[in-house]
Amino acid sequence: MLRRLKHIENCYDLILMNRNMILDNIEKLTNNIIENIITGNGKVIIFGNGGSAAEADHVVAEFLGKYNMVRRALPAISLCNSLSTLTAISNDMGYDHIFKRQLSALAQPDDIVIGISTSGSHNINKALDIAKDICNTYLLTCQKNISVNGVYNNQITILNIPVDKTSIAQELNLIMWHSIFDKIDKHLKENP
Repeated sequence: MLRRLKHIENCYDLILMNRNMILDNIEKLTNNIIENIITGNGKVIIFGNGGSAAEADHVVAEFLGKYNMVRRALPAISLCNSLSTLTAISNDMGYDHIFKRQLSALAQPDDIVIGISTSGSHNINKALDIAKDICNTYLLTCQKNISVNGVYNNQITILNIPVDKTSIAQELNLIMWHSIFDKIDKHLKENP
């Protein structure tokens, strides 16, 4: 019990220490979603490995279903949930291509592509590399020494909360996503 409380305290401390950066990340992504998805013709395309894949599926469920209020479904796709697609591409072209290949067929200029990686996975970086030339592209990460800044020449918006533990990063991501969906619901309530 005490260990779990310490974990919660660590999350809370990180939120306080990174408050402005977290709020900026929420604002930036929410505004882009409102502009491109709610009032535009785009869709969210999101993906990750392992726990980040589960997070991607959770986020898509919030877009397609509801968060706190019944509202119109918002277009979103997780690239993680077709086992046939993932294994076919992995078998035929290699694991590094599982998201890149899907994005080459699905991403359009009004879309928002979001790669989630707590470790800087090569297949996420390769996918973002192709997406950055097509549409608005984000990397949601928790890397202390992020190395993709120079690689992407500011074409990818990096939403980074530098933490040491993946579990804390995943919990902070969920808090960020729920804050984004609060803002989306508020926007849709005020602009039906």
